[in-house]
Amino acid sequence: MSGSIQSPDYFSINGVLSSAVDLYCDTPPIPPMAKKRFTVFQFGTDEDGVFSDDSFENVPYTLRAYKFGNVYDVSDIYAFMQNAQRLEISRDEDYFYKIRTVDSITPEIRYDGARADFRIRLTLAPFRYHKSNDEIALPQGGIIVNPGTRYSKPIIRLQKTGSDQATVTTNGQQLKIFGAVSGAITIDSERMIVYKTHNGVNTAITQYTDGPLPMLATGNNQITVSSNISSVGIVGNWRNY
Repeated sequence: MSGSIQSPDYFSINGVLSSAVDLYCDTPPIPPMAKKRFTVFQFGTDEDGVFSDDSFENVPYTLRAYKFGNVYDVSDIYAFMQNAQRLEISRDEDYFYKIRTVDSITPEIRYDGARADFRIRLTLAPFRYHKSNDEIALPQGGIIVNPGTRYSKPIIRLQKTGSDQATVTTNGQQLKIFGAVSGAITIDSERMIVYKTHNGVNTAITQYTDGPLPMLATGNNQITVSSNISSVGIVGNWRNY
């Protein structure tokens, strides 16, 4: 039946199109805006105090999809969604969404068993992430431009030589890497870890660092490194509200 499907719309999970399991959709919905978190203080007077936090709630999202043919054979669909981490949808081709959880998949038989409709409920992270996210070399002058509308948590890969302390300074915030480690080092600000790679094995070295992990504000960011650091590559992890 899959060859007869004409819908131009699609969604993909972890980079695999849903059509691989004979699951199709028409015009996937736009994820709703994330709700900002607030702290409420009960002062015991006529109204509470409400203060905005710099964080956002996860986003509930529902996909509606359908399948023809043997509609009771759903094992491939459930397996396809089991470890879902990344969602891409048609008509939003510059961005992807991070899936926090797959909350439920509810099938409904239609047209005397000729079709099954699926309601797929997901919880998404609050932001849209740029698909254009290649590693870039630190340019001369050290200015990195964040094209998103929200600060990002980059991955920085570098080579440290010698046994002296090294530093990575981002917009005036300094991260120190002590002399106990050298070689290929990765600073992963999203996962909040620093690790060394040797012979294909990653070893955490966060205990040999001091200072905040780099964050990239929207617009221009100044990044400088000490002279004992070379081959600096940056994956921006750009994101939008």
